Amino acid sequence: MTTYTVLSPGDGFAPGLTPGLAQAERATFVPERFSWATLFFAPLVLLRYRLWLALLAYVVVAVLMEVSVWQFGLAENVSFIVMAGFNLLLAFELPRLRAAKLRRKGNAEAGIVVAPSREEAERRFYTALLAANTVPAAAPRAPAPVADEVDDEDEDEDDEFAPLPAPARRTAFPGAAPQPSVIGSFSGDVT
Repeated sequence: MTTYTVLSPGDGFAPGLTPGLAQAERATFVPERFSWATLFFAPLVLLRYRLWLALLAYVVVAVLMEVSVWQFGLAENVSFIVMAGFNLLLAFELPRLRAAKLRRKGNAEAGIVVAPSREEAERRFYTALLAANTVPAAAPRAPAPVADEVDDEDEDEDDEFAPLPAPARRTAFPGAAPQPSVIGSFSGDVT
């Protein structure tokens, strides 16, 4: 199972409001996992996600390693180990770098989803989003009793439209405390 951080444009999906189709389509699901592609092809992955500052840091470290080998006689094995370590660091930190970039662009965290695949994460997120934004149907009310005599003062008051009680909060899984930002369920018992 993979944990996905969901980032949406603007202030996220406000509770009680149905998101617009354009806003829902622009939500980004960032998987919180190790990136094998970054381990082996770091500059290409950084270009793919347009992480310019990380790419600049990568180029600076690569140039410093080459200058150290050429100018100071540093062993090429040391340069290779430093670059492999930098690629490993980027492979672990890629989800956080992507999320930080999206937050700088004005996206807000809309939730966290635990799912085996991205498609399942999207299905769980949007199902929970629609369930949270659905207004329950009003219960039928008994008709108001008809009074024999109507006062002019009571004519302005309308007791038929009393406010409805707030809907019950839902939980991520049975027995869990309500948490609006966690969507999905964990496999097995959580103790």
